[in-house]
Amino acid sequence: MDRDDHPSLLLGENGANPSGPVLFGRDGALYGETADGGNPSCVGSAAQGCGVVFKLAPIAKGRWKESVLHAFNGADGFLPAGGLLFDAAGNLYGSTQHGGGGTPFDSGYGVIFELRPGVRGRRLFSVIHFFTGSTASAGILPVGTMAIDMSGNLYGTTFNGGNLNHKCIFGYNYGCGVVFELASGSHHAWKYSLLHSFNGKPDGVLPTGVVMSADGKLYGTTIGGGAMGLGSVFEVTP
Repeated sequence: MDRDDHPSLLLGENGANPSGPVLFGRDGALYGETADGGNPSCVGSAAQGCGVVFKLAPIAKGRWKESVLHAFNGADGFLPAGGLLFDAAGNLYGSTQHGGGGTPFDSGYGVIFELRPGVRGRRLFSVIHFFTGSTASAGILPVGTMAIDMSGNLYGTTFNGGNLNHKCIFGYNYGCGVVFELASGSHHAWKYSLLHSFNGKPDGVLPTGVVMSADGKLYGTTIGGGAMGLGSVFEVTP
């Protein structure tokens, strides 16, 4: 059997160590990410490569064919793990927890990326937001699946950053994480806004993504912090 025909054989340049949930597209294909594999020149883990975004298209007799939509090189992201989502136009969005700072692979604090439909089933990749250490107060290290509203605005969380006066992680001033918005504007421009910075107690530490209700409220969880120090469930209202 050809390794491209089977979803469990995501190795080498095709990706390694699938991470996050898979997503069904309107074309009936599955879309997902691997934390490693892809670009062999990007070395930073047990498996070479900085991760890939992949597509699994159904073919005859219950078999699936994999194609790599993008292989990260570190400068454009490293360690995709949060899951993907589509907008109404079929554009695909996701995040990487690290990378995006240029070179080497591990510089930078994560990116938000977009894959637009191209010709012959290909996708056009672009980074729509870079997280940097110089703007750590606005969040660093995006994690978890994002949410999208009817206008195409994106909402998500970062593991660290935000209020740097709080020693939330191992006694260091890394921040407790944030909830953010990326607003879609004209000429394919995006505006980043900080919606909430966590403070440990009483609201939480290390948020892990958000979902959106029909009335536009965001909900999520934090791994730690909160009134009892054991995590929280939060709501962000418009």
